[in-house]
Amino acid sequence: ADALVVCTRFPLVWAFMVSEAAMFYLGNIFFLRLIESFGGTVAVTCTTSRKVVTITISFILFNKPFVIEYMWAGMLLLLGIGLSVYVKHQRSS
Repeated sequence: ADALVVCTRFPLVWAFMVSEAAMFYLGNIFFLRLIESFGGTVAVTCTTSRKVVTITISFILFNKPFVIEYMWAGMLLLLGIGLSVYVKHQRSS
């Protein structure tokens, strides 16, 4: 009930909700097409890489204290991506 009151009071909320739903739908369509065209490994690698870029941009745009754990986590992430690509390459050979 409170959500309906807010939406009636601020009509722009509806626009944000509809645009978010549309972007979510388009993102899912894109991801499923990516799986269909290139396989699950490439799709997961692509989404993980997008997350890495987003986090990197976040560190550039917003001032955050850098701790050594970030570096270790980044290295583990890159290791995981590398192993995923290696396994896919081994299977195709």
